[in-house]
Amino acid sequence: MTRSTTGVRRVLVVDASAVVRQDVSALLRDTGHCDVVVAANVAAARQRLRRAWPDVVLLGLEPPGDEALSLLREMVAASVPVVVGTRAASRKDTLVQEALCAGARDVLHWPRVGIRAWLEQQAEPLAALLLGATRRTPRAPPPPCAEKPRPPPPAPKSSRVWARQVVAVGASTGGPAALRSLMGALPANAPALLVVQHMSEPFAAAFAQGLAEACKMEVRRAMNGDRVRPGLALLAPGDQHLRLVLRPDGYAVELSSAPPVRHHRPSVDVLFHSVAEVAGPDAVGVLLTGMGDDGADGLAAMRRTGAATLAQDAATSVVYGMPRAAMLRGAAEQSLPLDSLPEAILNAASHRGPPPSDEEE
Repeated sequence: MTRSTTGVRRVLVVDASAVVRQDVSALLRDTGHCDVVVAANVAAARQRLRRAWPDVVLLGLEPPGDEALSLLREMVAASVPVVVGTRAASRKDTLVQEALCAGARDVLHWPRVGIRAWLEQQAEPLAALLLGATRRTPRAPPPPCAEKPRPPPPAPKSSRVWARQVVAVGASTGGPAALRSLMGALPANAPALLVVQHMSEPFAAAFAQGLAEACKMEVRRAMNGDRVRPGLALLAPGDQHLRLVLRPDGYAVELSSAPPVRHHRPSVDVLFHSVAEVAGPDAVGVLLTGMGDDGADGLAAMRRTGAATLAQDAATSVVYGMPRAAMLRGAAEQSLPLDSLPEAILNAASHRGPPPSDEEE
């Protein structure tokens, strides 16, 4: 089997829905950059794989999902990026979590009705996601999906505990893999993280569970009123804005069902603006891969208040939209490869706010 060596990407679309197969194929072919092959099930996909090796796979995932997950793991082991699409009504949390744990680059939630209209509306980001996923970007190995004991993480280079610093991270298209790589490289006592990933419920909850297994620090889906502290990463729910607030006993988070901002809820801009207002120079803002410009204005606000601001570079972004917007607006101080961001975050946080006291150490 061979892979494409030209500018044309070979895309394998595996889905039981004829509408998905036909419409996704049409929109990808319209880009002029794709050779699309379709299969109605995993068995047919394996037949296709004997003839040509794809550059990226769009894989439908429905209960029970065992065969699809098996194919997903095989593709990931062979360094073929896989984007999962699902309409599952049962076991969906478990299936999505297993897919993300197994190394899926991203998850698409097909609507149960009106999928053709949805595909027309989402044509541009969907094409960008699939075409961008073919880049050989650095990424962490997929975390284990089964619970098993892990050895204690190695001691971080510094014993510093960041008592007041807050790191705010925003991501969209291509973000799940980028976040696994970035957060998996941070130490257990990393500064507090607040994360907005454009991902609808229930996938956001499943994604948070998968990240928790991959990271040294504690990771969970944010709940209203959660305290913000070092060693804890809070992820925005898929249907609520996440804000940082200051209370007498320290930082906390506030969730809101306010209207979407620029079509997004949660919105990266909402998070970043709240961090700029509340934490000011004691913060670090990070904008990762994604379509559009959500987060660029908020990152600029953070920079104006003295926060350190970072953006993922073009070479390692699946879609260089949000980071590019930040760079064009002068919102990001640095544009860095994905694998350089963890160290940059720790270095930036160590220069924010007062040094920790002996009690904090």
